[in-house]
Amino acid sequence: MGTSIVIYHSKYGSTKKYAEWLGEALNCKVFSDVECKKKDLSSYDNIIFGGTIHAGGIMGIDFLTKNHRKIENKNVLAFAVGLNDLDEAGMKDLRDRNFVHRIKNIPCFFCRGAYDPKKVKGPDKIIMKIIFHVISKKPSLQVTQNDKELIKAVVDGCDWTDKKYLDPILKAIQI
Repeated sequence: MGTSIVIYHSKYGSTKKYAEWLGEALNCKVFSDVECKKKDLSSYDNIIFGGTIHAGGIMGIDFLTKNHRKIENKNVLAFAVGLNDLDEAGMKDLRDRNFVHRIKNIPCFFCRGAYDPKKVKGPDKIIMKIIFHVISKKPSLQVTQNDKELIKAVVDGCDWTDKKYLDPILKAIQI
């Protein structure tokens, strides 16, 4: 298994929560990407990066790109945290948008996040209102279960964080 480090970029706390859970499970250090900028990554065998999904992008993913030379011979994994329950097509789209060039072969896992409407401000609040409006205007036959969950989450908030999402990551690290 070797030595591990978990690095994360979190906007509202769900990604940090998953990073801390991983740190506990792997008995390893956990740092935000800002804290980790000056860390020596050469002493770690496993590097796990987690980022928040925002408008189809994974926040902080540039940490992997900027450090590609330091991590190229390491076991590197990533996880992305978001509200949408991503299916196979959604994960492919997420990978195609975010894992390009030097980091295109890094495995990525999905963890479902949380949403507290009281904490969201500025452009994020506007985006969530737009999502609500777009989904609520869909003909009822086109509304998916995921759409229904998102509408409820935008209004009431939600917490879909669950340690079960870590199982595939932990399994991949054990290899």
